[in-house]
Amino acid sequence: MDTTLGRVKAELAEPAADRIESLVTLINKNINPPTAVSRADVHIRAMYVVSDEVNSFGGRFPPEELASLVELLVDSPVLVGHRKDKLPVARTFHAEIVKRNGRDWVKSYFYWLRSADHAEDLKENIDGGIYKECSIGFTYQLPECSVCGGDIRTCRHQPFETYSAHGRRQRCHFNYRRIERVLETSLVYRGAIPDTMVSKDLKVTDQAANPTEWRPDKIADPMQLPPGQRYLIVPHYDSLEVLVDCREGRMALFDMRGHAVGERLTADLDASALPEMNRAFGVLVAYRGKERCPVASLVKFLSGKAGPVTRIELKLTAQNNSDGDAVDFSEKKLRVRAMRYALTDVAGLEEAAARLMTKCGVRVWAEDGPPPAHAGYVYCPENGSDTFAGRWGIYQSTHKSSAVMSICHDGNVICYDISQFSLLRLTKGGRFLARRLEGGRAPSGLLRHVASGRVTSLIAKEEGLLLQTTGGLSGSYVIQPIRINRCDKFLIYRVGDEFVPIESGESEQ
Repeated sequence: MDTTLGRVKAELAEPAADRIESLVTLINKNINPPTAVSRADVHIRAMYVVSDEVNSFGGRFPPEELASLVELLVDSPVLVGHRKDKLPVARTFHAEIVKRNGRDWVKSYFYWLRSADHAEDLKENIDGGIYKECSIGFTYQLPECSVCGGDIRTCRHQPFETYSAHGRRQRCHFNYRRIERVLETSLVYRGAIPDTMVSKDLKVTDQAANPTEWRPDKIADPMQLPPGQRYLIVPHYDSLEVLVDCREGRMALFDMRGHAVGERLTADLDASALPEMNRAFGVLVAYRGKERCPVASLVKFLSGKAGPVTRIELKLTAQNNSDGDAVDFSEKKLRVRAMRYALTDVAGLEEAAARLMTKCGVRVWAEDGPPPAHAGYVYCPENGSDTFAGRWGIYQSTHKSSAVMSICHDGNVICYDISQFSLLRLTKGGRFLARRLEGGRAPSGLLRHVASGRVTSLIAKEEGLLLQTTGGLSGSYVIQPIRINRCDKFLIYRVGDEFVPIESGESEQ
């Protein structure tokens, strides 16, 4: 084969032509024009239209509202200067959330026909930097005060003024809540949000850059959870998970993307018997008598369709050990009550799960990441499983080459911090220096699960251990005390199925 040595040119980005074709596909899919358009028919540009920064009116789109805005932007018209007395010049067909200059932005994509009047003028003014800023017109229900959480139209706080609240000084703004509709986006001479921009950058980001669906991770073993944390455990129901607002005797429910749900339950409901709530996490569970109904029946009930459902329970996460006092709204066939719960470390999770689980299992959240901050986990213990005593797990740090081995046995937790950890070396019998962590508490840094399973045999001699394990990386493990430079350490290594006596050792380095 003939070869030529010299400079090599490579382009790893997708070709521009392919990118435009994918956008044209989105136009035909999302807008569905009477006659499908082709690449030759349209001009396409993008707007960085909304960020999470406070705008010149004192308003702000909080990050949790941006996903709803992305959906509402599609098929909205593009105007010039918010002039609603003139027909639109273009139409939005796609939107996404991106990172720009360290902030969350909504980037919208719009198109117009090449054959339209003044189509080339519009293109030249955008590409030449004349039309370079943008704005949005929309409707929403609640301007939420950042200081007190109330409606800023009725509370005493004013945007841009500074107040003392929760032990600190903060500048007041209001959050746009319960966004109903995007009326239009506009090309304007100056945007209310700093640094809006009309752009020729048409690269659609990876879907992973956009907010993920609210979907908990399923775990088969509690030892898949990082040690050294406490966890919130609640029953897991076949239910609709919701966020609850309750202010001034009025209740509103939202799904995990911020869309209003259950208006039939909350319309004209006097909720003054309930405490004030701001996006509290709960679940809607449907019943027929005392029997729980599947979530599909609940959805039919909420939409006004006939079905087996006779009543609804809204179960809220609460910091107590019982169901608490229920509040009944008989006219709406609705009952509101607190969910049973437990706070525990990994070693106590199995016992808490056995006490709280439904046929669906339990939901689990780290105490420092409760709902709705994180979707958490689902754990469903196997019926008739052994007690939790006798489990082990390995967790690797995500930011340095160390790992933690955690062993739960007879109600005790032992953790070892392993230096210079390598999974490949471990499987080949490599030896690692480690230190024992006091109190069985692992560091709170980010740890990812590597392997876990049951401890079928544990032999202790002085400070050392010999483990026989099943599950991931099953085999025998030696934890051998050693003294290095007058410091007590441990050697940890895997020896397959071979039994190795435990001995003490000392070394100076």
